[in-house]
Amino acid sequence: MSLVPSTELSQPKVLHLHIINNSIYINNIQIISRHSVARLDIMHVLLAQFWQDFKSGLPAEKYKFLNINQLGESLGFNSEIHNLEYKIRRPLNRMIKAIKEILSKELSTDCNDVIENIGWPGYSCKEHGYRLNPFILSLSAANANYRLKVKKSTNVNNL
Repeated sequence: MSLVPSTELSQPKVLHLHIINNSIYINNIQIISRHSVARLDIMHVLLAQFWQDFKSGLPAEKYKFLNINQLGESLGFNSEIHNLEYKIRRPLNRMIKAIKEILSKELSTDCNDVIENIGWPGYSCKEHGYRLNPFILSLSAANANYRLKVKKSTNVNNL
C-alpha cells in the first residue's frame, strides 16, 4: 500500500517517518522513545490528524493545524482545569527542538519544521497551531498490527 497522497506535492518528501514498537523514527533515527509518554501522546494526535488529512486526499497546503486547545481536548485535558501551557505547549516545543537537534546532528542537515507551527504573534494568518509537515514527511508503520494510539476521547474526524 502506497502512502503517497493522490495530489502531487510541489516538492519531494525528504524525511520518512515510521513507527517501530511505539517509538517514532525519522530516516531510521529515533526521535521519540516509547518511554517519552507526553511526547508520544502529542505526536499520536498530530499523526492522527495527518493521517485523516492524507486519507481525505487533501493537498499538503490544506492539512489542518491543531491549536493548543484542540490538542488538549484530544489528549483529555480541560483548558479550564489544566494548564495547557505546562501540559502541552512546553513538551511540544521541547520535542520540536529535540527533533531538530537530533536530525541536524545525525543527518548533518538543517531539518526545520518536522512539526510546523503557524499563526503566532506577528503572523498575519488567521489559522494557528501545529501539524506534521506534509511537504517533507512520509509515513509508514513497521508492522501491520500497529494502530494509531490516541486517547479514547479523541475523534480524529472532529480534530
